[in-house]
Amino acid sequence: MAVFPRKTTFPPEFSLGRRHFSPLTLLILLGAGPLPLLGQVPPAAVRERILLVEDRRARAPGDMDFLLRFAQRGLSVERPSAIRALGRLEDRRQVRALSGFLDDPEPGVRAEAIQALAQALQAYRRDTIAARGDSIWPGALEALGRRVIAESDPAVSGILAISLGRVPYRRDAERLEGERRIRMLLERVVADAAAATLAARAAETIRRARARGPAVDDSLTGLLRTLVARDGGPEWDSARRRALGALLLLGPPDIGLLEPALRATDAELRRLAVSGLDPAGPSLGALLRARDDPAVIVRREAMRSLGRRPGVAPCETIRDGLGDRDEGTRLLAIDLIGTACTDTAAALAMLRAVTAPRPAGWRIFAHALVSIARLDPAGESVLLTQGATAREWQVRMYAARAARHVRDASLLGRLADDAHPNVREAAIGGLRALSARGADAAALQALRARDYQLVLTAAGALEGTDRREEAARALVEALDRISAEGAETSRDTRLALLVRLREVGAPPLGDRLRPRLHDFDPVVAESAATLLTLWTGRTIRADARPSIPAAIPLREIEALRGATMRLVMAGGDTLDAELLTDEAPLTVARIARLARRGYYDGLTFHRVVPNFVIQGGSPGANEYAGDGAYMRDELTARSHERGTFGISTRGRDTGDAQLFVNLVDNARLDYDYTVWARVVRGLEVLDRIGEGDVIRRLEVRAR
Repeated sequence: MAVFPRKTTFPPEFSLGRRHFSPLTLLILLGAGPLPLLGQVPPAAVRERILLVEDRRARAPGDMDFLLRFAQRGLSVERPSAIRALGRLEDRRQVRALSGFLDDPEPGVRAEAIQALAQALQAYRRDTIAARGDSIWPGALEALGRRVIAESDPAVSGILAISLGRVPYRRDAERLEGERRIRMLLERVVADAAAATLAARAAETIRRARARGPAVDDSLTGLLRTLVARDGGPEWDSARRRALGALLLLGPPDIGLLEPALRATDAELRRLAVSGLDPAGPSLGALLRARDDPAVIVRREAMRSLGRRPGVAPCETIRDGLGDRDEGTRLLAIDLIGTACTDTAAALAMLRAVTAPRPAGWRIFAHALVSIARLDPAGESVLLTQGATAREWQVRMYAARAARHVRDASLLGRLADDAHPNVREAAIGGLRALSARGADAAALQALRARDYQLVLTAAGALEGTDRREEAARALVEALDRISAEGAETSRDTRLALLVRLREVGAPPLGDRLRPRLHDFDPVVAESAATLLTLWTGRTIRADARPSIPAAIPLREIEALRGATMRLVMAGGDTLDAELLTDEAPLTVARIARLARRGYYDGLTFHRVVPNFVIQGGSPGANEYAGDGAYMRDELTARSHERGTFGISTRGRDTGDAQLFVNLVDNARLDYDYTVWARVVRGLEVLDRIGEGDVIRRLEVRAR
């Protein structure tokens, strides 16, 4: 759903006496007092402030009134934006207002209101006590039900279906009623490929959230089976995939349903069908044939399914994966040999064959090292020694993981002093797993590090330590040092430090903690207040001083409309992606700014999960190092299909500028992570990117 029109005319600056103000500055100044009358402020200024208010999640005085005013009586280009911003607050208090927009005569406004209402209802996922007895929840469900009966627009019906699918139902009866409503909408839009796709996604979403056991709407199941079997051309492939995904959530379907999908021209549909094959049943033959599929994602899925087959046979069926032309498939086979084979001797023979001599590159050797350690924890240590002294830090990190399996505390102790923080982090985790106090010395040393992941792991490893005074001092010093950096993305690490201080600290440290009451992160401030209350016996209240994001000029966003992004890998591969400026304007603008200043140049894809995602853009090549300012979620009906880009988060509105790319359709990520770009050229490049591969540059190309 487009938020901004295709063309925008920017008004000149306004003057007030001798001072000149941009439209946004003028609006902010006016907004400090009573809101200006509608129509007196240029549309560009209004839309800029809507984006600013959304980015800061309506924290400033007057923000909520501003959004409500323009949601109710703004221009056609303003109302959807204001309504969307209200929904993204995930505030129960806005549910009634949003319900009032469901009957708007404009289809675009109705669609945005439906999605915003479903977003606001996500507050009920977190509030499990106060919200159970309120009147807002049943009123919202009733309003959605009335819209199901009244809605006639196919596109809006599809949005209504997917929104019903993501409502956080609390009772089986509510969920079954939700399925019934989705079935009604699917029947209504079954001839419209785009709307039917949304309805099928809704069925998949609502069934994924169900607890194991409760009944489902069988009439909806029948509709989904019909949709899977539909042969309507490529435009129906996405609908067929989502319908099959919903059916697979009920358990392995009969082979008769899967066979047409196994023969489909769409590789993603074939992959999904392969995931539904029972490796222990009569469909084994189809699974073995899938190992030779031309599509990498299908072969990888076959390998994973074969790894679930019980008994000795998996060793033989997985062996072929070691010779696959795709390195990712070979790595998957190596990992499965270490976990799925019951014939240990045969498995070790396979793994040692791929390590002697050591293969080119480091990934095959590193993965084999861990699998060998899993299978033979009392075996030879020659390979482990090679891994622990390897030039590549990634191999040394894998060696630490292997040392944990063989319980080699001496080697882990040496690796805990490695030059690379990710190696040290893996070693400290291993030492802690082997002995409750085995990691204390290394953890205390690690608290001095700059790497957030290492410090977080060190704080966790000190749980139960008997070196309480020494640990408390080191924890407070780490908290002060990291807080002084002012990075919002340090939240998890600082919370881990406060958790450990609660255990080992004492009231005399209270003065060191008091500055955190005024922290730039409200979550950290509240945690500090809780700890000080415990230590003092008095109620201590937080007074956080959150940073307010600077406005992103609408000119900057408009300049990105129609632009593409080129990802250039150090190995020479390139791919191009369309920037989804209408759907995620703030995210696109932030990524474009970072790309233009070279932020991503030379960073890596540090996480590669076959048939899931590749993730990169971390200065520390780990989960906890990213750009310092949080990015707000911009969740839309766009699905996490193969080739779409998302932003890594650890909870709502905690984007750290790390990006990930979906290797397959990942519908379970929908509405939890922002989708901000999609590959339009070079999709096959994704399957060749391996862990540790370097990004030469990320460049934005204007239209």
